[in-house]
Amino acid sequence: MTARNVYVLDADIISCFLKKTGGIDKAIQASLMRGDSIKIAPVAYYEVKRGLLYVGALKRIRIFEDLCNRFGVGYMDEPALSAASEIYADLRTKGKLIEDVDILIGAYCVLNKYTLVTHNTRHFKSIEGLSIVDWVKE
Repeated sequence: MTARNVYVLDADIISCFLKKTGGIDKAIQASLMRGDSIKIAPVAYYEVKRGLLYVGALKRIRIFEDLCNRFGVGYMDEPALSAASEIYADLRTKGKLIEDVDILIGAYCVLNKYTLVTHNTRHFKSIEGLSIVDWVKE
């Protein structure tokens, strides 16, 4: 059976999940019940884990690692990096440049036709072809 949708979790959504805010656990369960698939965004893994390590949040690190093992962490390959380069050039030309980590995450989603789940929608709204949903607002 093929997943209906593939949702990719951004760092801010993972943080909400770890803090048990924003109803993310319910949104994840509803998505899975519909037959959707969930992945952890590449680079978001780094963003979340570095922050947890910095503050010494060992319990949250274990929960985060369990989440990653359950859903899997996406990876950046050459086509995704090439797409990110094109997005960077486009955004810079338009004067709408965003953080490199956001470009990398957005490129991964666009290339694979995945939907990005983020509460920071304004960070990503300039990336053409990117499907975005905010589970905190839903």
